[in-house]
Amino acid sequence: QPVAATITGARIQPGGPGGGIGILEISGGAGAFVLHPNLSMEFDLSGNIPGVTHDQVKSVGGLTVDLNGAPLSVSIKSNLIRGQSATLIDADAINGTFSGYPEGSLYPTGPPPVKYVVSYAGGDFTLTRPTLVTLSAGALSGTIGQVFSAPALAPAGGVTPYSLSISGEPAWLMGTQDGNTFPLTGTVAGPAGVQNFTLRVADAAGQVANFPLAITVINGAPGDYSWTGSVDSDWSSPMNWSPAGPPSPGSIVRFLSGPSITNVTNVPTISLDFVEITDGYSLSGSGLLT
Repeated sequence: QPVAATITGARIQPGGPGGGIGILEISGGAGAFVLHPNLSMEFDLSGNIPGVTHDQVKSVGGLTVDLNGAPLSVSIKSNLIRGQSATLIDADAINGTFSGYPEGSLYPTGPPPVKYVVSYAGGDFTLTRPTLVTLSAGALSGTIGQVFSAPALAPAGGVTPYSLSISGEPAWLMGTQDGNTFPLTGTVAGPAGVQNFTLRVADAAGQVANFPLAITVINGAPGDYSWTGSVDSDWSSPMNWSPAGPPSPGSIVRFLSGPSITNVTNVPTISLDFVEITDGYSLSGSGLLT
């Protein structure tokens, strides 16, 4: 007949006192191993190998471990590699949680040092060191005087929720928050060309990562544009022009000597104020310069 075993006392140390590492096996059929609320369970951790680099409590024979809100203490001698987990309790089933540490919470509480994500999933109690936050943004561009529009930034990794701050000059770019994504907005300001910003993303575990963001700013008003061919032969590539283009209607456009790329493609239909073309250029496309 299965019975429930209730343990009372001061603490359980699978590796014994003095920082030793060990595995404590508990058995008792299909009953329950119930911790007293005042019984502290204490582990040493310096890696992710049970019995070698961290303590473990292991139940055998279908025994359920009932944590019953008991205190938890983990002495972290050496941090795990990012993304690694340590299974401190290996059981068929776990009831309840440690005091102050529900599923998905962070150990230890309070400010850094390194935080670990708590989980009781699958009948095991694990601590996982979160990965770093990652963030990627494609090629972005905006036109001076217009509201900036781009896909929302979606950080990954780390521990949600995230927070975002932006630095850079000029300071027109703003990030709003929608759940764990960050739509970027703001009225684009000059100068034309590539403007560089830094995105600072912090996660709930106190990890901070900085990401560079380059936005090609286009001068949407009529101006005096010179072809540079810095990127390719495409008329519409902003950085093929100085200042960054492409030229807007009513502009002055100059194709001067110097650029190595002189076969300009994808020329649109556009009305210009003045066009200056040096010998050696060829212009092609479906459009017409007027």
